Amino acid sequence: NREIATLPVVNHSWIDYQPRDSVLQVLGKDGAPLRQAEVKVYRSRRTNYYRQALDGTPRHQGKTDDAGKLSLGPNLLGADPFQALCFFLVEIRQGERVDYRWFSFIEVNFSFWRGTPITLQSRL
Repeated sequence: NREIATLPVVNHSWIDYQPRDSVLQVLGKDGAPLRQAEVKVYRSRRTNYYRQALDGTPRHQGKTDDAGKLSLGPNLLGADPFQALCFFLVEIRQGERVDYRWFSFIEVNFSFWRGTPITLQSRL
């Protein structure tokens, strides 16, 4: 699940610690996997050193499987250290119900170090 690109003493090491396949796991309010939920993931982009904006187009979208998981693919943060300091807005839809959750580059790094999915608990 993990592949270290460089030694940990490199500047901007957050881009070096990304899972080979970033997996998002969505849980319901009861803690059980949210099955067959429609998910859209939007990524921020930095407009300058202090500001970020969300793209209007989802970077990833799909349905969760029976374990509540959705693959977001490799290299989720990209290779640009400046743009990699980003956050993600996740739209979770199940039927007529919709919830929104956030995660950041930090959760992507934790996913790498722990060898676990990026996990979000929804209010659905």
